[in-house]
Amino acid sequence: MVVIRKVSPEQWAYEINRSIQLRMTQKQKARQLKFRYYDKFLSQFMPLPILIGLTAIILIVYFYGWQDLGKLALSWLVSVTLISTFVYHMFKRFEAELG
Repeated sequence: MVVIRKVSPEQWAYEINRSIQLRMTQKQKARQLKFRYYDKFLSQFMPLPILIGLTAIILIVYFYGWQDLGKLALSWLVSVTLISTFVYHMFKRFEAELG
């Protein structure tokens, strides 16, 4: 059974705003549940990057030898060190300009 009643414009605006807020709250809860599901699902496969990395190491050693693996590791270490040093000094420079 449907009940029809006359409402004032203020009451109509209040009901519309309330329904919009309720709808947005429901969407936000659904989105949070979806992200929780994704986190739970992906946490099962967390060892996957480790397995991929170990497989890559084994293949590099098999095809190119330990010496090339060492060169690769050292080049990555040097690259990361240089990049982090550069970024640190850039932040220091911008901090000095701002402060």
